[in-house]
Amino acid sequence: NVPSKGNLVVSYIGYATQTLPINGKTSFSIVLAEDTETLDEVVVVGYGVQKKVNLTGSVASVKGDALEHRPVVDATQSLQGLVPGLSVSNGGSGRPGATGSLSLRGQGNLSGNSAPYVLVDGVEMSLSDVNPNDIENISVLKDAAACAIYGARAAYGVILVTTKQGEEGKMRASYQGTLGWSAPTVLPDMVNSLDFVKFWNDGVSNTGAANRMYSEQKIADLEQYMRDPSSIDPWGDLAPGESLNAAFENSERGLGNTDYFDLHYKNYSFKHNHNLSFSGGSKKAQYYVSGGYYNEDGILRYADMDYTRYTVNANITSELTKWLKLKFNTKFMHSDNRTPFNNEDPKTGLDGGLSEGFYHSLARFR
Repeated sequence: NVPSKGNLVVSYIGYATQTLPINGKTSFSIVLAEDTETLDEVVVVGYGVQKKVNLTGSVASVKGDALEHRPVVDATQSLQGLVPGLSVSNGGSGRPGATGSLSLRGQGNLSGNSAPYVLVDGVEMSLSDVNPNDIENISVLKDAAACAIYGARAAYGVILVTTKQGEEGKMRASYQGTLGWSAPTVLPDMVNSLDFVKFWNDGVSNTGAANRMYSEQKIADLEQYMRDPSSIDPWGDLAPGESLNAAFENSERGLGNTDYFDLHYKNYSFKHNHNLSFSGGSKKAQYYVSGGYYNEDGILRYADMDYTRYTVNANITSELTKWLKLKFNTKFMHSDNRTPFNNEDPKTGLDGGLSEGFYHSLARFR
């Protein structure tokens, strides 16, 4: 089916392309000359963008469509269960805006850091700073052969993220919004105050101590308080010159029967996410512009605890001439994370007031 007056084009990576006239021949002896410029070009292209077909190592690919249907706003967490061998953990934190951590080659290492090298459109950045709605494709390079070009930074694998680009055609507008809520998974079912003091006295007695923590009068007052809180004064009195802290430590002072976990934690908290994008263009110029807003409230009832994130992404491609193409990619992310835990006020310089011991204290107070 090849015309006798046609041309035969022979090419291979790393060698100069040859064009030979057929002239009715049925066999050819061809020797290709090395082309170092082509080799250099492959290296440059490989640093920013790699096609799966060109790689011989272990590669996993995730399309952006698979991420859009997941009700998560952190691109790191959206990869959970999509890439074999990729471990995603959140570090046990349930705070608003908490991000996950990635591991491709196990947890044990000398440096204590096994995070893969992340490139977004060829630029190093945190995967958590990328809006999942803007992701077109994610390639995960797992072995050393596939990512040797990136050097020592890629010792624990490489994640290549490609964001969405504009396409030729009329302007298309897209909106995506989600509304959800978070709830504490497990809160301790606390005993009432009367059972608490009885168990505490039993524990002290089992140590061989002569004196119990709570007296019989304390137990009687507590029983009366639990039957009718208005029948007895629950507050303890301070003697002249006595320290408030000492009275606080003295469990004989004061009465109460409060479940502080139920008091300080909400049953649920809301979160909402909104994304708006515009794309389109002509044959020589295409654009994709998007903006995102996310807000998540905390589950503490009496604290300013929330997380807000704003993202902007713009990808613009313009073919200025036949030999010159201009690409403009810009990304912006701003987040506000308010938390009462060791959070210094930028205006006053004062600490937020609460530490991680807050949870331990809730379990001790009754």
